[in-house]
Amino acid sequence: IGVLPAGNKPAGPAVVLCAHIDHLGYGSQGGSRAKGAQRKRLHPGADDNGSGTAAMFEVAQHLAALKEAGTLKLKRDIIFIAFSGEEMGLWGSRFYVEQLKEAKRLLDVYACLNLDMIGRLKEDSFTLTGLSTSDDWNAVLDTVGAPDGLKVNRRNRAPGGDSLPFANNRIPALFGITGM
Repeated sequence: IGVLPAGNKPAGPAVVLCAHIDHLGYGSQGGSRAKGAQRKRLHPGADDNGSGTAAMFEVAQHLAALKEAGTLKLKRDIIFIAFSGEEMGLWGSRFYVEQLKEAKRLLDVYACLNLDMIGRLKEDSFTLTGLSTSDDWNAVLDTVGAPDGLKVNRRNRAPGGDSLPFANNRIPALFGITGM
């Protein structure tokens, strides 16, 4: 967990940017391409765990550099979290959200943005799910815009992965993916 503060003191509810560091495990949850004896072995991989966490670290480094240069003005603190146990049942993100709940601090999180399996960009298409978790998501996304040549598919269905425990506790959450 790392925090990029908006200023010198906490700036109200923070935005969580997260990804997960575990891959398909033993492939029992699906998504495995292993054959024969490989099916029952550990499935290390780069897309399911590496692409989201790599992007999260790149965003953190980029925003920190902009802030250091004085060219980034944040309204909210950003909390960067690399969760584990996603493939086992969202253990890390569920634990984090449960800790917030027990401490009566759910309101300390404004929104969650989760990056998961973003390394297989095909047809220049990136999908965001979870728009149904906030009436404001479409308006916010309209102000940001996508880089030239990238199509962003917006889906109202519930977000997946580590953003789900946030959404289940009424914290607006988006889930970004480029496909399986």
